[in-house]
Amino acid sequence: MPDRDNTITLTIDNRTVTVPKGTTVLAAAASIGRHIPTMCFDARLTPVGGCRLCQVEVEGIKGGLVTACNQVAFEGMVVRTDSQAAHAARQEVVELMLVHHPLDCPICDKGGECTLQNETIAENVQQGHYRGARKRWPEDSRSGSVHINPNLCVLCNRCVQLCDELIDVQALKIGGNGIYAHIGAVDPTVGLQCDDCGMCVTACPVGALGDQLYRFTGRPWDFTRTDVTCPHCNDGCRVTVHSLENKVARINNSAYTGPNRGAVCNRATFGYDDVNHPERLTTPLLRKNGTLLPATWGEALDAVAEQFKAAQKPVALGSDRLACEDWLMWQRLDLTFVANTDRALAPALAAAGGVLGRQPITSQSMQDVGKADLIFTLHANIAETQPVLGYAVKQAIRHQGAAYLACEDHNHRMHRRADHDLTATPGSEGVLLAGLVNLLIGTHGKADPGGLLDATAAFTVETVAAQTGISGQRLQAAAQALANAQNPALLTTIERDPARDTCVEAAWLAALAQVLGFENNLWIMGEGGNALGSALLKPTVADPAGAIAGADLLWVAGSDPAFASPWGAAFGAFEGFLVVQDLFLSDTAARADVVLPVAGPFERRRIALSLNGRLTESKAAVPPVGQSRPDWQVFYNVGRRLGLCDDLSGEGQRWCWLESQHPAGWPAPVAAEAEAEAVIVAATVESAAPPAPTVAAQQGLILSLGGALHRVGSASRRWRSVQTMAPAPSVTLNPADAADLGIGDGDRVLLNGAVELIAHIDDAQRRGSAFVPQVLAEGQILGGGAITIEPAAQASVA
Repeated sequence: MPDRDNTITLTIDNRTVTVPKGTTVLAAAASIGRHIPTMCFDARLTPVGGCRLCQVEVEGIKGGLVTACNQVAFEGMVVRTDSQAAHAARQEVVELMLVHHPLDCPICDKGGECTLQNETIAENVQQGHYRGARKRWPEDSRSGSVHINPNLCVLCNRCVQLCDELIDVQALKIGGNGIYAHIGAVDPTVGLQCDDCGMCVTACPVGALGDQLYRFTGRPWDFTRTDVTCPHCNDGCRVTVHSLENKVARINNSAYTGPNRGAVCNRATFGYDDVNHPERLTTPLLRKNGTLLPATWGEALDAVAEQFKAAQKPVALGSDRLACEDWLMWQRLDLTFVANTDRALAPALAAAGGVLGRQPITSQSMQDVGKADLIFTLHANIAETQPVLGYAVKQAIRHQGAAYLACEDHNHRMHRRADHDLTATPGSEGVLLAGLVNLLIGTHGKADPGGLLDATAAFTVETVAAQTGISGQRLQAAAQALANAQNPALLTTIERDPARDTCVEAAWLAALAQVLGFENNLWIMGEGGNALGSALLKPTVADPAGAIAGADLLWVAGSDPAFASPWGAAFGAFEGFLVVQDLFLSDTAARADVVLPVAGPFERRRIALSLNGRLTESKAAVPPVGQSRPDWQVFYNVGRRLGLCDDLSGEGQRWCWLESQHPAGWPAPVAAEAEAEAVIVAATVESAAPPAPTVAAQQGLILSLGGALHRVGSASRRWRSVQTMAPAPSVTLNPADAADLGIGDGDRVLLNGAVELIAHIDDAQRRGSAFVPQVLAEGQILGGGAITIEPAAQASVA
């Protein structure tokens, strides 16, 4: 029975419908399958009724017509969506739009999926009643991502709203008035300045905003569409791959579904050129007489198996690019596994799990984060590392009024929104967290699980202020905000940053969540596409550099340690047998004895575990290039030669085996288009107290590393988007540090006398540290301790 106190009943096209109070006419009609056309409406945005296309007739209302998208239904309401008056109103709207809209449908990329085109046909508009000189505005192609054609715009304002309300960038506006109104960049003198997410292109109902990389590539009806899980970060977003002639033509999320609810980022939209790249490996390579030469798969696999049998200390070096089934299959071989690009996520999860007594994996969704009343980010760099989750954080701060506590190491737009700036001295983050725990228990009466008040007795306000550089007043204000929170979200991204002790940070952030009583609101995240799955499935050694140094066979998959690795010195000295699986002849592959071409993420079925414990399976969107194979298949074929893998002839048998090999508590994966339940991974973990935080003495300028929105892994060097959209590789300095070094904003500088970067001066960068994105076009900057930065000209003279 419906709840009469919270529902209303109305009639739509002679059908009675009962809906919750506050439901719009548009939503009520949709609930019974009645379609009402819209153009400006987007369920994620505030309805404004700007396009007037959704007009319906309502009995008893003056004028009779209302816009369904923002008209709230009321008790006894009688609505006609298909009346003569409603159609006449829609016809007039379409006719008015066509006065200035060029009929360029044959050459417009939106042809075949254009709302105006569809409604012109639906409303039988064959000839307009209005005449006028057509507007002619210059097109704008300065952006690397979005082509703006104001002449096609129907002024629905949808893109402006989306960029403002959802992305919080405010890059677009409608300028001018009346017939002179037109879409364009907020600052027309410099063009579009944004995050290049491409969502405005998908949202545009016509062709006013176009995808720069997709323009004139094909027609929508020629594409094959495949829903997959985006492989570029661990958010687990659903995207749609549009393929043409066995190549990826574009990527979007036009279905507005999945855990991301249609939101995508720059990586998802434009990060596919490595799949289509002409430099892809297409055949195995075998080193003969010092030269890599093409070989058959049989020859290459036999060589690997033969060397594996003879090896005394084989070592495997993988990354979070590998899917869950790749790790499960690789583990059947007797190898020592070394982490390369999981950013130390596994030990951080273990440290936090010890505090909580269970795996620290949240079951919350991105939408839950968007409803938080407090956001605490600890080096999350959320807008760069997990962009779509970052949208949810922005929603909470901007639309829910959530208090924002930011302990970040460099400036980003979100950091400037912080209500409580907790930027700390490099390496003192654990001390900050311990101090907050002490304040919450001792001053605000929060729970004390495991004797944390005694464990933090030394971390008084005065001590913490002295070690972190955060004033006592700010510390107490932050503790008060945490104590008042009814639904906080605590987020950190674990990255390979030499200035951080991520295990200490993760453990004390878990303790903070425990004291607050919100353990499930803790998000400990890795950045790679299967970071969580890789961290949980991959056994790793405590001394990776030592393992590599002592190895006589090194098997690298999904990594490029010659380009970027914390164990670069050990790899550089390695002289044993080297096997590399990759999409390209990378810096590492060029040194290999055997190179095995593998399928890209859109060329294979794969299973990934998202950062909130949801397991999804993606189908292949395009066939593998040349003779490339999925990673799991390479491991399997070597295992068969070694007698370590059972016969798995046939795709069906493979997936049955994978389902039987899931770790305890892991459900079977679901398709990318389905909603996956949170995974319950390992019910309990051996309890351990958080390690005592310390602050190491700082000498010189400390390097701080973090994510980069436009770049992810060495393969992204081949994305066109990196060439056309990504900012130049830079180093961010505090003004005081820059002044000491004699460096100005925009100067060319050398880092450690070797890597040339552009200096960016920002007062939000913490003093004593220099921020550099982890992945740069010239290579990744790694290492710890003090660094040197000097003007490039000065260094070249020396």
